[in-house]
Amino acid sequence: MKVCEVISVGTELLMGQIADTDAQAIGRMLPELGIAHYHRQTVGDNLDRLVGALRLALSRSDVVITSGGLGPTEDDLTREAIAAALGVSLELDEPFAEVLRRIFASRNLPWVDSQFRQAQKPVGAEFIDNPNGSAPGLWCRRESKVIVAMPGPPGEFLPMLAGPVRERLIREF
Repeated sequence: MKVCEVISVGTELLMGQIADTDAQAIGRMLPELGIAHYHRQTVGDNLDRLVGALRLALSRSDVVITSGGLGPTEDDLTREAIAAALGVSLELDEPFAEVLRRIFASRNLPWVDSQFRQAQKPVGAEFIDNPNGSAPGLWCRRESKVIVAMPGPPGEFLPMLAGPVRERLIREF
């Protein structure tokens, strides 16, 4: 039986400013898929603590699912933390950067260069499509371990969890 750990990312969650409904949704889904769920962590927007949480989770679980921290702002640190925990660097995905530019242009939104953060991924990671927002999810494999990272807003997170993430977890585990 595969074991999963959930890491919720965001100081607003840690401080109780918003409820962690993402972790609740994951907790309901995992037993349906036959995946054990023994641990859950909530980490504020701090790179060192998030890297530590990921390393701990990888030491005791086959799958780590994160929620939050994938946006364009300076405190969105999940992709950097995953790269550090896996011992790889970040790479800019130029084709996805162009997709982002088109998304912003089609919505008449101003472009700022910090949006490029969303086009970065740990080397070897795959993007998970996000039709409801600009931050894609990430599927990162290292040997027999997998990290799945999804954006935190429920309108983006829930469709991603119920669709492509659920389907891939079923296929692979």
